[in-house]
Amino acid sequence: ALEAGDPATASAAADRLRGLVGAGELSEQADLLVAEAYSRTDQPELARAQYEAFLQRHPNSPHVPEVRLAIARAFEQRGDLGATLSAYASWLANYATNAAVTGLVAQATFDLARVTHRADPGPGSLALLTNFIARFPDDPNAPLAQYLVAEQLFNQGDYARAELAFLDKLLDPARARPGDELPFRARLMAGKAAVYRQGWQSARDHFDWLITNGPLSVVSSPVPVPVVVEAYIYRGDLFMLEPRPAEADPLTGYAEALNAFTKVVERFPTNDLAPRAWGRIGDCHLQLATVDPKRYDAAAEAYRKVIESPVGTGLRSMAEVALGLVFKKQAALKPPAEQPALYEAAMTHFLNVLYGRNLRTGEVPDPPWVRQAGLEAAGLAESLRQWDVALGIYQRLLTELPPLRARFERKIEELRRLAAAPAGTAGTR
Repeated sequence: ALEAGDPATASAAADRLRGLVGAGELSEQADLLVAEAYSRTDQPELARAQYEAFLQRHPNSPHVPEVRLAIARAFEQRGDLGATLSAYASWLANYATNAAVTGLVAQATFDLARVTHRADPGPGSLALLTNFIARFPDDPNAPLAQYLVAEQLFNQGDYARAELAFLDKLLDPARARPGDELPFRARLMAGKAAVYRQGWQSARDHFDWLITNGPLSVVSSPVPVPVVVEAYIYRGDLFMLEPRPAEADPLTGYAEALNAFTKVVERFPTNDLAPRAWGRIGDCHLQLATVDPKRYDAAAEAYRKVIESPVGTGLRSMAEVALGLVFKKQAALKPPAEQPALYEAAMTHFLNVLYGRNLRTGEVPDPPWVRQAGLEAAGLAESLRQWDVALGIYQRLLTELPPLRARFERKIEELRRLAAAPAGTAGTR
């Protein structure tokens, strides 16, 4: 029954087993297996009840410490972090000095630190994690504890210390076991920390190390593909972020970044980050098109890739607004007779986001991009002197973005005056 994923039937069998003479040890094992089965099938309350019943039936069992620890995990599985923390603290108060359960003490100490970090990532959790590492440096959970310490420092904005913490010997990729992603993700995070502290050379070194040791460069590379893909994304971003000499071509970074992002879409086209890379490719072409207008077509194609992808509404809305900007910029370069169709295409993409026409079933609008799309659409309508269209857009923005009501109401009044002005004078502002 357990193999079939039916802990209830197994529980009934365990009940029958308890009635047999001399089945004490077998009964204990059966009770534990049933409780574990409830936990595996995401039934933490039934698992906890089974563990509690075990304690009542077998109060002198050598399994009591591990059962009490399992009860704490059942609380966590249920999502009750307060009860989880109390259970771990109580367990340690009873067993921390018990030499017979040293392995469980290490696990409970780590779990208390980990759950505290999850519930309240502050000085208290940092102290618990660092104390665990100091006490159990060879424990299998020590690398994860070190990662959580570094992550907490990163989230607190202490990027220099975070970078060093991510580079700790516990997270050395040379110590990674097959399939172990954590040390390589730590190196990636060290690069991000370096970017945030503007340590450009260090950031380059971290990302380049992952790339040059990744599967595109090394046969049987231990660096996981998801980490390598992120490294390419961040390396591309870094090309655009790094300050350059005043005499340098400001577009050089975009051309270099384009190579990094292109690696992602060409070599890892099914990766979850491929749509983000397409968006970055569009951004690079959009900048480079200022000196090579033919790149507007490449930018448009890249943004379409994002719009057609399965990513969330935020990234797709960004791409749709950007595609509108491409058409708007292309229109400005065309003869007057060719401009209306391009301006209309630009307006269509802006309004797709403003009115939620780009949303899929169950999705909700992304407010920052709704605002941006609305402002772009309104600005385009005003530049074309389509006062009524602009007026309707600002009225829509009133409902979408109440915090900006005063600004939009002033715009609406201005547009009403322009719309009411005699023909030939509406452009005077």
